[in-house]
Amino acid sequence: MLKIDSQSLIDRLTIDEVINIIESLGGEFVKEKNNEIIFTTICHHGHSHKLYYFPNSCRFQCFTNCGNMSIFDVVMKSLDISFKESFDYIINELGNKSKPKHGIGRRKSEYKPMCLDEIEVPKLEPVKKQFIYNIYSTSNIKEWSDENIPYEVQQKFKIRYDKLGNRAIIPHFDVDDKCVGVRVRNFDEMELSKGKPKYIPLWYDDICYSHKLGSNLYGLNISKNNIKKYKRCIVFESEKSVMKYETMFPNNNISVAICGSSFSNIHKKILLNLGVEEIVLCLDKEFEVYGDDESLEYEKKLIKQMNELEGLCERSYVIDKEGLLNKKMSPIDKDKNTFVKLIKSRELIK
Repeated sequence: MLKIDSQSLIDRLTIDEVINIIESLGGEFVKEKNNEIIFTTICHHGHSHKLYYFPNSCRFQCFTNCGNMSIFDVVMKSLDISFKESFDYIINELGNKSKPKHGIGRRKSEYKPMCLDEIEVPKLEPVKKQFIYNIYSTSNIKEWSDENIPYEVQQKFKIRYDKLGNRAIIPHFDVDDKCVGVRVRNFDEMELSKGKPKYIPLWYDDICYSHKLGSNLYGLNISKNNIKKYKRCIVFESEKSVMKYETMFPNNNISVAICGSSFSNIHKKILLNLGVEEIVLCLDKEFEVYGDDESLEYEKKLIKQMNELEGLCERSYVIDKEGLLNKKMSPIDKDKNTFVKLIKSRELIK
């Protein structure tokens, strides 16, 4: 690609390319409204639908936390990287071939089942310091043990604790057990009250240990053999949910996490390559009462994320119709009996 300055790069980005970049960060395209493109607030690792893109000005506006931004600002905030690194990231993404998936402008709104041959699963580069997480303490993380993630499970997933920063260190591994990135979960309530994100990539010695969340499934290094055996996979949002599953069903884990609410085609192909015959989408609850407009929009979103799997495997999703969970809770957050009940009552997409 020829050399190009930042403003020229912004000016040449198509809507398709903007959507692909946001989705590569783990963000989710929500809808188009009044010539505005709405995403989840990936800029501060949020899940609300308040990150707007305005094609006329080529600018973003986060109405929750971050304000007015360029595409570079969104990438920098999302990955906690420098401007130069964000520029290189966008250039790299523009070099990745992908087809538009959403109904905006002249694009077709109809979905088509995935063509597996057209989807390439990238081989993520392992971090240079494979055991960087080991510089942190193996102490029990009380906040998580209180949430039914005991010390033994924390250690199985190689979770570490940064005592000085009061945060969990979460290494992410690929299917071959290579560390491809490290995330951090902040527990400091004072920092969180100032708007600091709960989850960010680890920075150590001026190196950012971020990775493409849309190209890797958390926990797959542990659950892959059971997924192959049972030919079923439960897809959660967060790392915590995968660890809670391990607590409830020791050594029989069939779950992974997408670390957000965007279930990418790369995620899907990774699972199909393992021979899955059913994928159960098990995302966090985003409504108060089933039957209201918010719940119906949420259900449409779940179904939409599974559309491209039609004909490739059984598709189902968990939705709390009985009010068993509070808003923002994962289906596995409450207790084992509640989770099993929700799984048994999952909706099959026909």
